[in-house]
Amino acid sequence: MLPVAFNRAVEALLLPPGSSIALLVLALLLWRHRKTAFGLAGIGVALLYAASIPAVSDPLLRSLEQRHPPLGPAAVDAANAGAIVVLGGGRDLGAPEYGADSPSAVSLQRLRYGVWLQRRRALPLVVSGGAPFSGTGSEAAVLHRVARDEFGAKPVWSEDRSRTTAENARNSAALLQRRGIRRVLLVTDSLHMRRAVGAFQAAGLQVVAAPTGFHTPGYMDRSWRAWLPAAAALKRSKRALHEYLGMAWYWMNGLRTEVLSTGY
Repeated sequence: MLPVAFNRAVEALLLPPGSSIALLVLALLLWRHRKTAFGLAGIGVALLYAASIPAVSDPLLRSLEQRHPPLGPAAVDAANAGAIVVLGGGRDLGAPEYGADSPSAVSLQRLRYGVWLQRRRALPLVVSGGAPFSGTGSEAAVLHRVARDEFGAKPVWSEDRSRTTAENARNSAALLQRRGIRRVLLVTDSLHMRRAVGAFQAAGLQVVAAPTGFHTPGYMDRSWRAWLPAAAALKRSKRALHEYLGMAWYWMNGLRTEVLSTGY
């Protein structure tokens, strides 16, 4: 629990907008040293602006998403996998309209695609995700309930102890290998797929990437609009930088990931 919380706190300070806020606070603390303070403030504002414009956020995302293009129906049919693994992407705690925890928009998008794949291939569906912080249960339990009760998916297996992508991989591999399954269709966001594939391969599974949730369009906006700050662009930049930070963290901890071993 503590390591995950600590990692999230450090990440909040390293990624926008936290990094810019930290620099501005530091500038205020060093106000007597005007030259240094103005320099820190200028860097903070420049970083926030850069992270908030599509001219930066879209190329960051595209660099992650291009490695694994959409799978396509024909490729799904030829995958020869033994199971479909869907990685949890968060949950909404105590959703009042349901009276229970509900999958986040990211988790629901992944789950929907996983169920679509199951209906096409008739494979077991594995939902993976623990409870990194507080809550009434694991992400896997929430996804399992929705997959079964709302989407009518079956069979659905749960891996409910993982808190990170690396743990998703190790725990899912253990569950699947006990059942003689070593090749899987892996469902997660397109921008998360590089790191996830590397982690699952390191855990001993053969992976067919089945990405969903693509963000970047087929073209890059090079007009003046790409230089206007937008909250959506800031969110995209943060998610992309989160992945690059994750790749670096895994590499420093000795876990090979696809992006680094081939050229998180």
